[in-house]
Parts: sequence; structure tokens; C-alpha cells
Amino acid sequence: MSSDSREDNLDVTNAERAKLTTDVKQCVRESKGDVVRLLSGDIIKSPWPGAQAEESRRDLTVESHIHKRLGSHPRLVQIIAWDPEECSLTMEYMPNGCLKDYLLANNEKITTAQRLRWAQEAAEAFNCYIQQM
Repeated sequence: MSSDSREDNLDVTNAERAKLTTDVKQCVRESKGDVVRLLSGDIIKSPWPGAQAEESRRDLTVESHIHKRLGSHPRLVQIIAWDPEECSLTMEYMPNGCLKDYLLANNEKITTAQRLRWAQEAAEAFNCYIQQM
């Protein structure tokens, strides 16, 4: 694998930075303020500005380290890039959002079979966590 491999190195390469910069210029802003959805579909998480900036930067740095340690797994959101200078985390877009929000919006429509599949998938993700820690 090359030194630019995403599995080995979550830092952004110059080519990726140029692509991300182009995408950001054309981005669609989400209402959360610290999250930008690119036209490519990827998500960029950046620190909150103002009084919360330092804590937000710490949280994003910790999140990037956790993802790097866990590595790639089909039950985890995939990290595309980590930019330590900007303290921004680029990750795959999850069209249904977080599970909590999805459950709140769709609780009545979710079958027992689907809930059992999710429980099994969550157990698989947790097993990945246990093995890596």
C-alpha cells in the first residue's frame, strides 16, 4: 500500500485537499452548523466556532483517533480523511442520519425483524471495538 492509503494514513493528501476544496466551494450546508455535506455526498465535520471551539477541536481529534484505531469495518461509518490543521473530519454520508433521529422519525414503521437485524449489526460493531481496544 502507498503512503497515501486511507487505511494507513488519515491525513489529507494534496490531491484530496484540492478536491475537497473544490467540493466545499459547491457545498450544500446542513442546518447543524458544524457539518457540511459535499456534492459528492461526503460529510465534513468541523469544530464549532466561538466559546465551544477548543472543546469541539478536542472532541473531533479524539473521534479521528478512535476511527483510526478501529479501522475500516462494514458496521462503522467510514472515514475518508482527517485534516489535523483544520481539525476537520471527512466521512461517508449516511442518508438516514444517526440511528437515534431515524428511530424518532420512523419508530412506528420499523419492524421487529429490522430491529433484530440492527441489534445483530450493533453487536458486530461492538465486537470490532472490543477487539481493537
